[in-house]
Amino acid sequence: MNLSLDEYRALVAKAFRGVGYPWGLTEDASWAARRLAELDGSSPAAVVGLLDQLASRDSDVLGMPEADWTSANEGVLCPVCVGTSLLDRGVSDLDNPLSLGRTFTPELLVPFVFELLGSGTASFVVEWPEGASHITAQNTVFYGDITTMTDSVTITRATQSEDHGRHLSGLAGRSPCVSGQSNNRVILDIPLVQRLEQLAHRTYAPATDASRAGAGAGTTDND
Repeated sequence: MNLSLDEYRALVAKAFRGVGYPWGLTEDASWAARRLAELDGSSPAAVVGLLDQLASRDSDVLGMPEADWTSANEGVLCPVCVGTSLLDRGVSDLDNPLSLGRTFTPELLVPFVFELLGSGTASFVVEWPEGASHITAQNTVFYGDITTMTDSVTITRATQSEDHGRHLSGLAGRSPCVSGQSNNRVILDIPLVQRLEQLAHRTYAPATDASRAGAGAGTTDND
């Protein structure tokens, strides 16, 4: 299915609400998903993977980072919670490498880190055992496979003049899966659309006898 970025964002927002996210984090999550889709056409699979993980967990407990940033209050960090916390704290928190513990869908950290770049010459590498992303103001490149959960994530700050390949030496043999040129549309496989719609359906009010009785034009036809 071929969706506009805004259509995709609206559907993702309903799905995040369906798994129990509050409105504020839902807005952040759907924005991040839309931005990631611009950078990485394969990212909807990562977003649905995160939603599947969240759907099986207690909706009242989110993966907010603890003070030391190495763990979450229930064992696995949520990338949206980490990302919003990073934006609140500012780019200076990344002057030194930041190491995270177990984290859902590390790809979803990339839009938040990208926002911290501003107009400067800094660049960042977000790296996890199964993949990585090198982020600059001009280009964002992804390496490795879609990852639903990883044991660790490191966010490292560098300058654009540095060879980012040396930061990714542990990924020898892996090829960039997507260049940083923005996509204008989102292509989703039917099973991904169906899963998003299934989760979004949780937000709909159930039909009742009263609502069914009031449906349709009844005996009045104004056409």
